Amino acid sequence: PVEVTVAKRQDVSLGVVSQGTIEARTLTSAASEVSGKVIHVAECFEAGGRFKEGDVLLRIDPADYEAALAQAKAAVADAELALQVEEAKGAQSLRDWKKLGRREGPSALVKREPQLVSASARLDAARAGQEKAARDLDRTILRAPYDGRILRTHTDLGSFVPMGTPLADFYAADALEVQLPVPLDDLRF
Repeated sequence: PVEVTVAKRQDVSLGVVSQGTIEARTLTSAASEVSGKVIHVAECFEAGGRFKEGDVLLRIDPADYEAALAQAKAAVADAELALQVEEAKGAQSLRDWKKLGRREGPSALVKREPQLVSASARLDAARAGQEKAARDLDRTILRAPYDGRILRTHTDLGSFVPMGTPLADFYAADALEVQLPVPLDDLRF
């Protein structure tokens, strides 16, 4: 005997038993980029705390970095003055050269070209120092890079943190992943 059945397309639910761990797709370990005493922590700065992108999570004492920035600004002002003085000396030296009635052209030293190059380089270095001081001052604040939650903290209010010290581990709350292993017997499903 032969039995004939017409195949019908239909959805079938198959059960596959598995278990896994939820993990964040984005996990960040924040470390101190400057040294100093922690003078402020946000209320959410604890395991499980929620934060929004841009929130200030932690502040390190900025006093030394504000002073360094002020010194860097003064160094830029001094370097700008030195460059202006060299430019004025160069112009005066050329006027004096012409008054002497020399027939040959003035040398680089008469035009004060090496001194101008040196003063310009010192100004560039002073400006770079000012930019670094400003970056260091900005690094005294730990801001949240995205919306998320704190996994664990490694410091607290009043702690001294050297550069490179871990501050906290946090993760983005927008996407979590679960990796589920599938048994070989269920793999055909």
